[in-house]
Amino acid sequence: MEKEWEKLLHFVGLRPRSEKEVKDWLRRKRIEGKTAEELFNRLKRVRLVGDLEFSCWWIRQREEFRPRGRKMLVAELSAKGVAREVIEAALGKEGFGEMEGARRVVGKLEKRVEGRGKMEAALVRRGFSWETIKEVMRG
Repeated sequence: MEKEWEKLLHFVGLRPRSEKEVKDWLRRKRIEGKTAEELFNRLKRVRLVGDLEFSCWWIRQREEFRPRGRKMLVAELSAKGVAREVIEAALGKEGFGEMEGARRVVGKLEKRVEGRGKMEAALVRRGFSWETIKEVMRG
């Protein structure tokens, strides 16, 4: 079991992981039953896995490097197996500011994207709400 523990530590050491990602990894590595449960619980005890912490990390990374709207963040985190209430708690805890992210995207894209319609489409693809898009495009 120590060999599996070392491999699992390497996996979660690359970046924070959601609980579902860890469980999927254990399944892919054919680690099942009591061994998988013990490894997972051991990770939780040493606080190397947790959906709230993972969600907060994910939101901070997105805000800094690839801004996304609330809808897109919820979809991405849901795909990672995070429960909706945990996502909402993380968005509240991180003080998520959709408007700031949209302004940053516009600033980055304004040299490459011509026309209001194309800029709006780019913002929609990144999951920003229409209210945010209208406000950012106004001014």
